[in-house]
Amino acid sequence: TTQTIDQQTISASNGLTLSPNLAYTEPVGKKGQIQFNYSPSFNQNSSDRATNNRDSLSGDYTLPELLLSNRFDNKVTTHRAGASYNLRAEKVNFSIGLNFQQVRLESDQTYPLAFALDEKFRNLLPDATFNYRPSKAENLRIQYRTRTNVPSINQLQNVLDNSNPLLLSIGNPNLRQPYGHSFTLRFNKS
Repeated sequence: TTQTIDQQTISASNGLTLSPNLAYTEPVGKKGQIQFNYSPSFNQNSSDRATNNRDSLSGDYTLPELLLSNRFDNKVTTHRAGASYNLRAEKVNFSIGLNFQQVRLESDQTYPLAFALDEKFRNLLPDATFNYRPSKAENLRIQYRTRTNVPSINQLQNVLDNSNPLLLSIGNPNLRQPYGHSFTLRFNKS
């Protein structure tokens, strides 16, 4: 069987991101230093998606399709503060740090059904780096990092996306913030 979908979708989105970074470094002994940092950020996104079906009498796209339409605003406010210790010697560089991060996610859907979401996520984010250079031609680097990701507006928006009929998707406004670890080991010899 064949099926014809005759719809018009108008999507508008905009966003704003502000993200300064403040850091203060103080020497500790001859080879070490401690660094304090604070990174606030603000991210605001809006999405307005209106889908209309074609009116067979007039030929105009005037029949609203509520399942495919949505107005959604999303604000993410992040405060990240921490400290790290760095040691620089002739053949060894070492760094270890810990950050505390608080993220507030505020989402507001106004159409077709109104609902609001206000979530706070608090995380400790450790990191460490060890770099050993036994000669000018060799280098060993070991690195551990943690990170979080805030769900995007497309992942949160509770509206069906049928732009590809073979791959339908819908957002989930109850998504949680993922927390990831990465470990890297690299040895170079030239």
